[in-house]
Amino acid sequence: MQHFVWDEDTTLIENALGIPEPDNGVQVLPGQIDVVFVPLLAFDSAGHRVGYGKGMYDGFLRKCKPDVLAIGLSMFQPLPERIADSWEGMCP
Repeated sequence: MQHFVWDEDTTLIENALGIPEPDNGVQVLPGQIDVVFVPLLAFDSAGHRVGYGKGMYDGFLRKCKPDVLAIGLSMFQPLPERIADSWEGMCP
């Protein structure tokens, strides 16, 4: 993952998956980031989550400063039961 300042001069181009990405701009290192918006597939009221990125955001957040603010974004309400309990035994 690479991160760039996004302003009025930033040009976006579609990648191979059809996702707009910056084509130019000033790169920002993980240790310089104060807030990260994390997409969520599912989450519970205790903050446990299932995402879309196969651990990509977990690895990225470990590279950020310890006090980075991670904000989860979801189109759904929290699950009524704890996710860790729901998924237990389903993965090898």
